[in-house]
Amino acid sequence: MTTIGLQLSDCIAAIITSLIASSVFWLATYWIPRIRAQKKVQQLIDYDFLLVYNELTSFLMTPFCFSEFESCLFSEDIYSGKITETVFRQFLATKCLSEDYKRIDRIAQFLQPIGEKLKVISLKVTDIINQLYVFNHYLTTEQILFCKKALEAINAYPYVSPAYTPVLGKYLEHPVDPSLRYMSKVFYDIYKLYLQIQKYLAFSNALDSDLAFLQGPSAARRMKYLFNNRRFRRVIQLSKVSKDPYISSYYFRALYCLKHKNAAKRAVRTYLRNYKCPSLSLFLEMIDDTEMMNCIIHECSKDEYDNMVRQFRMTESKKIQYIDLARFLDSIFAEKLNKGVH
Repeated sequence: MTTIGLQLSDCIAAIITSLIASSVFWLATYWIPRIRAQKKVQQLIDYDFLLVYNELTSFLMTPFCFSEFESCLFSEDIYSGKITETVFRQFLATKCLSEDYKRIDRIAQFLQPIGEKLKVISLKVTDIINQLYVFNHYLTTEQILFCKKALEAINAYPYVSPAYTPVLGKYLEHPVDPSLRYMSKVFYDIYKLYLQIQKYLAFSNALDSDLAFLQGPSAARRMKYLFNNRRFRRVIQLSKVSKDPYISSYYFRALYCLKHKNAAKRAVRTYLRNYKCPSLSLFLEMIDDTEMMNCIIHECSKDEYDNMVRQFRMTESKKIQYIDLARFLDSIFAEKLNKGVH
């Protein structure tokens, strides 16, 4: 080999050695420490996202609540992604910002003020997301986009606004539609973000400590997500060994949805022997199946079963009343807007 060839070979070897050394140095001084730091802060990041999720849950349920003494009857519909922009508009037709809006006309007196509650939640969400930006270096592009979109949506409208506006100092003007129907698109945008973070949290490894025992909030979120997305075989695997009453109920529900009726009946019997007769809402998938209902009756006393049925019918009756009220007010305010009638 010529001298030039040897020199070239030595030069290439030196370059390769330099590249390898610099790569090792980069891995040792930057990448590995970053991965370790990422693991340490990931739990903090996911915990903050969980706080955002909880606040968004309260925000989205507010239009569907009609009494401070009553839990949201539409929570399962919200969790399972069944709410549309139209449904938000209809239920927001039953709400207003403050008591002042209820004095606008006779129809407005039926509205429920929620502006202050929405303001408090929006401030909490804003604070939590600002805390998340502290970890900006460790957030993914998708997480940063989520934070940006959530902040824009949650602060799109003021939640405190006067019902009457002075005009030229002579008289007071008020909106034709005093309800919050105009917020329906923003609520639906927030809802889409909510479903996005719901999926993320359902598979968060950083929040998996509860799942080690298949109980607690983390397990419940994952189970609800898997069931609503019809991943019944995975639900069966996880719920079969759980000792949590709520999570265990998904075992027979998944079996029934897979049309394994005999196995579902055995699971229902075992469940009712281990736990006190729960709400009939746990048996929604089989509510019209006489054979399955007879199985439940056999394991419960008549009084317990009658009480479950009574509570279920009361809940369904209330839901229908609220839906009818929402649709009625939505149509009234839509008509007023079309006519421009105050």
